[in-house]
Amino acid sequence: MTLIALRHLPTGWNLAGRLQGRADTSIAVPTAEQQETIRQNRIALDALGPFDAIFCSTRKRTLQTAAVYGFDNPMTEALLDEFDFGRYEGWTRDEMLADVGDQWLNATHTLVLGEKMTDLEMRIRKFLARVSSYERVLMFGHGCWLRGLLSLQQCGDMRDTNRVMLAENQILRFDFPSA
Repeated sequence: MTLIALRHLPTGWNLAGRLQGRADTSIAVPTAEQQETIRQNRIALDALGPFDAIFCSTRKRTLQTAAVYGFDNPMTEALLDEFDFGRYEGWTRDEMLADVGDQWLNATHTLVLGEKMTDLEMRIRKFLARVSSYERVLMFGHGCWLRGLLSLQQCGDMRDTNRVMLAENQILRFDFPSA
């Protein structure tokens, strides 16, 4: 299975450097530069398709991003919802790091904010199992979720989730063995 993942377009919270997690924020109006990236990404998506299934989380920022890309009826899937930052939602990354300490980078598997990082890992694995029968899947997702997926693919667990940075509106490609 090939999974093409696109991180949602920036929101006002992204632009302010705030953690969103489960907050249901809307995307900001795309700038001219972002519109050009969207155009280039759409060309890339067309070359990678057609897709057997298109998914997004239940958060409106992924639904809105899918619509900007011309995908008006993606299937919503709660397993794709962003990591729950709990009381840290709305905080800046630096504020959260000052409170959490090096556990964010060096003991990711022990993190419990609004949910356990290991629960995010289980959601990622459940989603992959759910879509494994498809040949090509497109998903619109979130930063921490996608970093978790990258970490799972690269090292088999979540240890590198918070060592990777992903830009909003970035496309990632994952190839998995067929079911």
